[in-house]
Amino acid sequence: MEGPPLFLTSSILRMETSPEAQIRSRIAAKGRITFAEYMETALYDPHGGFYSSGRGVGPDYFTSPAAHPTFAAVIAVQLHSMWEALGRPSKFYVIEPGASNGLLAADVQAAASGDFADALRYIAVDRTTPGNLDREVERVRASGLPFRSVVGCIISNELFDAFPVHRFRMSRGKIEEIFVTTDTNEALTNAPGEPSTPLMEKRVRRLSVDLPDGFEGEVCVTIEPWMAQAAELLERGFVLTIDYGYDGAERLRRDRASGTLQTYRRHTQGTDFYERIGRQDITADVDFGHLEDAGDAARLRTVGRLDQSEFLKRNGFDHMLDKLRRMDLDERERQANRLGMLELVKSPGLGDFKVLVQEKNTGVSDLVELLPETSAIETTEIPLLSPDHMKLMESRYPHLAWELENLWPFS
Repeated sequence: MEGPPLFLTSSILRMETSPEAQIRSRIAAKGRITFAEYMETALYDPHGGFYSSGRGVGPDYFTSPAAHPTFAAVIAVQLHSMWEALGRPSKFYVIEPGASNGLLAADVQAAASGDFADALRYIAVDRTTPGNLDREVERVRASGLPFRSVVGCIISNELFDAFPVHRFRMSRGKIEEIFVTTDTNEALTNAPGEPSTPLMEKRVRRLSVDLPDGFEGEVCVTIEPWMAQAAELLERGFVLTIDYGYDGAERLRRDRASGTLQTYRRHTQGTDFYERIGRQDITADVDFGHLEDAGDAARLRTVGRLDQSEFLKRNGFDHMLDKLRRMDLDERERQANRLGMLELVKSPGLGDFKVLVQEKNTGVSDLVELLPETSAIETTEIPLLSPDHMKLMESRYPHLAWELENLWPFS
């Protein structure tokens, strides 16, 4: 059976006070809350949450789609290979949860061509509606994946790192949960206690890693239901996940004994989780082993995992970079685009992000089977930076933003 995915439900957001006021109210009522509840409110509250208020890409951090549209062009090449692997269905749906302003969606659609472009149906999903692009993008506002009978691909870029997590600490060989409460001065602070859910201990113990007392980490207990929902909506197709993180055991190494939680504000990292509530990003490194285990349990089989730099190069990045060198551009524009493209494969940096491919009912068992045909790469036009993308060269080398004609007093 092949047809359009049916839209099922829509998120209903509560009308309440500011995130900090909500957090303090809940602590006053219950004595403490989980860090997952705190993080959910700080990031997604409809009245002042970090993402809900439109903060993010640009002022506080940048992502691969914002660095250069070649990222989307390479994604389009990979999606074309997936479409081919599925037998070139007449409708190939791409569902992108956490799509933010829809930049990746717009750039993928612009890069698609031929019969694949005719089949492509790209739907950008986000629980908020931040920003606007001048380009047309089909959007759905939802907190989950309200579709079914999808033939195609679920794609996400930096989605799971913003999933709320529970914090834990090892104490005398046991797992304590780190809750959020207030001290005698009404300042938000940590409070240890018995785990609020057995899923925390289950995940940590599954890794069979001997953790020392004082070790701190995070567990995301919403991974399993998300993967189950993804598997349920896919009739045939793939899940393509791009994010930063590690395998489970690697993530719990002793040199990460303070956990992986970070805050981001104006491109600066920090660890003051209880400051600037709703005005800074909070993220945690993604446990890719957890994604794979949860996928397996939901009948989403892992096809493969690799670094973003390798993924991009397998799908034509080097060929596109070579095309850029031969384009008829002025040197300033060429260098601006070259810098943006190289940022995508930079290590340390975006090039170290992980790319995970999972499948359901496709018959694909290895990433080799998804390698693109040379013709698909050669026919992909090289997109150039637009006003929708970050001006990385000018931000790093401000003097290059000046042009001689702007200083010339005569017309």
